[in-house]
Amino acid sequence: MTDDSLPIDTSNTSDTSDLNDPGDPGDPGDPQRRYQALEKDTPEVLQWQTDQDRVARDALHGSPCFESFEALLRPAFADVLSFHAPRKVQGTWFARVVPPGATQPVVTVAEAAADGAVGEARVIFDLASLGQPDALLQDLQPSPDGKRVLLIIGSGDGSMRTTVRIIDAQKEPTAACRDFTVIGPVSMPVWKPDGSGFLYTGLPLGVDPASLPPAPGLRIFEQLLDDALTRTVLPLHHDHPVVAARVSTDGRYAFLNEGQGAVHPAYLRRLEVSRAPTDVDGPSQWVRSGAWGDAQGWVPFLDESHGRVKGTIVGDAFIAVTNDGAPRGRLVSIPLASARDHATWRELLPEGEAVLVSVTPAGGRLVLGESFEGRARLRVLSMEGRVEGIVPIDPDGAVGKFAFGFVTGLIDDLVWAGGDDLSFVYSSLTQPPVAYRYDVVAERLDAFQPASARLDGLTLTAARTPGLPAVALLAGPSSDSSAPAVTYRVMSGDDGTDPRPTIVTGYGGFNVHWLPCWSNLAAAWVKAGGRWVHAHLRGGGEFGDDFWQDGRMARKSHGFEDLFAVIDDLTRRGLCTAEQLGVFGASNGALLVGAAIAFRPASIAAGVAQVPIVDVLGCARDPGTLTIVRSEFGDPLAEEDALWMRAWSPFHHLPTGQRLPALLADAGLQDTTCPPWHARKLVAAVRAKGAEGSGPVLLRVREGVAHNVTNAALAIERDAETLSFFARQLGLAP
Repeated sequence: MTDDSLPIDTSNTSDTSDLNDPGDPGDPGDPQRRYQALEKDTPEVLQWQTDQDRVARDALHGSPCFESFEALLRPAFADVLSFHAPRKVQGTWFARVVPPGATQPVVTVAEAAADGAVGEARVIFDLASLGQPDALLQDLQPSPDGKRVLLIIGSGDGSMRTTVRIIDAQKEPTAACRDFTVIGPVSMPVWKPDGSGFLYTGLPLGVDPASLPPAPGLRIFEQLLDDALTRTVLPLHHDHPVVAARVSTDGRYAFLNEGQGAVHPAYLRRLEVSRAPTDVDGPSQWVRSGAWGDAQGWVPFLDESHGRVKGTIVGDAFIAVTNDGAPRGRLVSIPLASARDHATWRELLPEGEAVLVSVTPAGGRLVLGESFEGRARLRVLSMEGRVEGIVPIDPDGAVGKFAFGFVTGLIDDLVWAGGDDLSFVYSSLTQPPVAYRYDVVAERLDAFQPASARLDGLTLTAARTPGLPAVALLAGPSSDSSAPAVTYRVMSGDDGTDPRPTIVTGYGGFNVHWLPCWSNLAAAWVKAGGRWVHAHLRGGGEFGDDFWQDGRMARKSHGFEDLFAVIDDLTRRGLCTAEQLGVFGASNGALLVGAAIAFRPASIAAGVAQVPIVDVLGCARDPGTLTIVRSEFGDPLAEEDALWMRAWSPFHHLPTGQRLPALLADAGLQDTTCPPWHARKLVAAVRAKGAEGSGPVLLRVREGVAHNVTNAALAIERDAETLSFFARQLGLAP
């Protein structure tokens, strides 16, 4: 076989009987080389992909379960990526909501009354008015004076076009003040305090890299709103591919964060302002600061040697949660004038049982966002760090600026703040998303809209596996002699039926706090009579830095071992059998599916790998994913790292000649984070290596889907297909 030939049957497959055709087995000694042709989007590969996608769709839609699950999903569906909390700026609430019966959001404004009530909302922008059904409202940022709104609109068609629209929030009818296109992403925008423009994170497309200091990935841009729409890449050196700009609440400072797992303020810039903004006194009077595109105004502040330092500036101090000397985090006040001298850091709150995620000033207080025992908690502190209270949310859920915002809590706050008010979205496995506001002075919690009904007739229990000997996957210092107990949550009906079809899901990577938020999949599966398990695995951030570090790089397999401990515990307790057990994972979580198939194929019946990353060594040939892989798994171009990556990589340990579980690999055609070639390689390898009697292997590559970013209609279809696949393989009749 040549490198350019395909290791699968490229015929125009028309029925499911061909799905297990192993095709040409090729050279079994080097799976990375064997399937390398599938990394290329050649006409032959794309035609095979199209044929496989059609066959998989026909099979999944033809399942008797599909319509039943679609009917369960549609009435209670909540898009956790587009369900956002309103934000208060200068006494006005700005919100984006999807009206009943609509598929695209509108932007509304509503005045805040003196008694805290929210006035009648007025629509100032309707995304549907653009006549682009695939367009996505990616960001909404009110100006500091509350008079204008910055909208970032993605095309949704796979192109690199981003529309920037600035609208007047005060005029009726609303008109666009400015409207222009940027080629490339416009991420995490933040207004300049004088309203003359904004900073954002993007890619320096069309810019000569030699003209800029080194940086491994994203850059910070300044976009002015002058007549020429001047756009400048800040000429700064960055050590990490993830960077983001921030401005202090009082508008006196701007700072640039670097990093993801260990974010820190790498640069600081002092601004000139005649009076600080408030939500009481009205618009501020600003001295226009001019362009910020010079390097001289940005002063190096803290590098990654200081650990995670995540927060904001209050007065002349940086108030932050940090892991410096505290794996679960502590709260500190860092003088701007002596930030690098740790002896001058003042501890406001020492390390405790909770993992500190973010700190947000509001109403003369500090609001601390935390993960406590694998669930969200918000505490209110004085400016000196004295605990004054806890925001009274249900104790077993997740909190963020949007329904999935606890994931971005690594680099962003968990709540919005405006005057005395916080706003956030809360959800849990049994509660659909609800947007709340909390007055930190009056200690009053109110929902913006009535909450959707909780799931009734269900039980949600927490469990821990026994501290059993680890199932070591690789030899050497990265394997422990024993494994810690693993925490997991089990949701099921209370009819007492056991064992029953069960889906286990987890993430275990990138320091992400994998909290039990609302899941459309989980709700529909449990309503149909199944059981859903939410597992906390090493590599995640739920239990602090030690928990993260013990499941990344050379120790990545520890997260797999935790998954296997949960699987073993479920069957030991009689909650399911191996024939009733499936594993679901998305993105990094899809590695768990590969691990179960590779290392424990007899322990599960099916797996669904959604937007998967599969061949971590093959990412050496994909610049788009290489920086991501380097940050968490290792550098496949470095010999030492490549050795440990190959040692734990599920793709490189798929067994030959054994009965393998059923597999659905589900990719997004527009996904640049985990491109479809990963799903193609996984399907081809599992199909080729499985013995006769292995489960079916399906490939879906969905048009209009990026990295789990899509519209509601496509999301419902995908969820119904996923559950139909599991139901067929695990024996559930909805």
